[in-house]
Amino acid sequence: MEDQIVAKLRSELERGITTECQVVYVLVEIRKLLDRDTKNAPPYNSLRLYSNWVVHVELTGLQAQNVVKRADAFYPKIMAGTLNEEEKGDFARIFSLDVFREELNHFLEHKNLTSFSDSAWNIFLACFLNVIEDCQLACRAKDETLSHVDEVVVLRHGRTQDGSPQSVIWALCLKGKFKMSVGGIEELSDEIIAAIEAFSEVRNG
Repeated sequence: MEDQIVAKLRSELERGITTECQVVYVLVEIRKLLDRDTKNAPPYNSLRLYSNWVVHVELTGLQAQNVVKRADAFYPKIMAGTLNEEEKGDFARIFSLDVFREELNHFLEHKNLTSFSDSAWNIFLACFLNVIEDCQLACRAKDETLSHVDEVVVLRHGRTQDGSPQSVIWALCLKGKFKMSVGGIEELSDEIIAAIEAFSEVRNG
């Protein structure tokens, strides 16, 4: 007999994920399975982080702390321009939603559920970003050893109309002050620049 939670997920996925409520429901149910099925299971760190983010306005757990601590370690090298190619790749992966997708699809396949195609993922991602945008989520680490970054905040901008993946800008902060922004896009639109400037003005006065 199929697990009840898995059966519910199967039903929801077969309907197609097109709303913010569905995204929250799916990730909450997945988190239940992650918490229950810990024996010999992959850590799914990114999937856990984003599953937590849909129901919390601030995160201080292990996955969130690891994100912030790695950003803190990379920050001085970014400013000095001394990141090597491997480090650039590692840094980009911290803030890439591709890892989230990889772990989500791996988890679904492990449960014999349908993974997300490109088009389905773009719709899911748009809904997910709408959910976290409403909360202006922060990823914090309370650690006295952090000297460059102790908070990572998601900055959203705009909503694409063509179904393409949505880009995300992240703000790196220390003691409540904005330090720099990072993101996975090459060109900053006027809308993105305005969002960064507005965030900086609020944080830095």
